[in-house]
Amino acid sequence: MNVSRTISAAGLSLMVATGLAVVPTAASATPTSAAAAACGGGASAGALGNYGAASYSSCTRYGSPGSRVTYTFYSKAKATVCAQGWGYNSSNQGQWYTLGCVDPGRTAIVTAPWGNNAARPRLRATTTAAATPGVTWSH
Repeated sequence: MNVSRTISAAGLSLMVATGLAVVPTAASATPTSAAAAACGGGASAGALGNYGAASYSSCTRYGSPGSRVTYTFYSKAKATVCAQGWGYNSSNQGQWYTLGCVDPGRTAIVTAPWGNNAARPRLRATTTAAATPGVTWSH
């Protein structure tokens, strides 16, 4: 790689490479936990065992062969919530994967296969309660 120049701005140094995009060189260029937490969204759980509408992530996930996506979800109400996360099987076909259930005030962290795909992860949730609690999630 032939580096033509280094650009520094806002405490971040970037090398501009010939024929390539920008390559980060500073440790701060890697995603922080705050940046990672910004990817995800909020979902409304469907009542009485029915799944609510899918909540699409605010970020695209770029996978590689054999990669997995890690879903983190939290019940914001006083109800147990069960969730499914979107993933890709070994034939690169998208499908819902059961992520399990989380009790009120608890957090679940579960992975699903992603593979060599670029897409926005999504999550849908359900509860056995009559109310439809909110679910906060990230990836």
